[in-house]
Amino acid sequence: VTFTNKAAREMQQRASKLIPRTRTNTDEKPPRPTICTFHSLCVRILRQHIDKLGYKRNFVIYDESEQLGAIKKILANISAKGEKTDPAAILSLLSRFKNGGERAAVFGDPNVRAMAEHVAKRYESALHACNAVDFDDLILLALRLFKEHPEALEACRARYRYVMVDEYQDTNAAQFQLVHLLTVK
Repeated sequence: VTFTNKAAREMQQRASKLIPRTRTNTDEKPPRPTICTFHSLCVRILRQHIDKLGYKRNFVIYDESEQLGAIKKILANISAKGEKTDPAAILSLLSRFKNGGERAAVFGDPNVRAMAEHVAKRYESALHACNAVDFDDLILLALRLFKEHPEALEACRARYRYVMVDEYQDTNAAQFQLVHLLTVK
């Protein structure tokens, strides 16, 4: 796994040169390594198991404009009349909060923390109602899946017996936890 599509493509090209494409007697393709980004790996995992979390397997991944639309609707329902709030700033704050930044100094302010928690709850509900996730959710939902459904974790451990991480020192807490869960039995 790696961080960018460009790095994943480069690794796939290198692996193709090293791994022969011979077929077995049964005319099956020989197993090949999965080479992808962290987020792509989580999409693969979630497409097989997300129904255990109450989503349908054909979930959609919201892009930034769809995320901003959801945030604008939430803000319209909770903001005071005439109060101006930047949806992009709220989305950025929410992303930081969801990805473990809740321990950051900005969330030490009880009002900011309460707002982040409140918006996060409504945002998650809005996306779930549309059978949608956002980019941040991909890793976080895979982690939740593994914690709540150990059988899904075991199926993934059987499929991905070895995990190599490009630029491992650059992993964030969620990525580290994902690799740790997949590899430590």
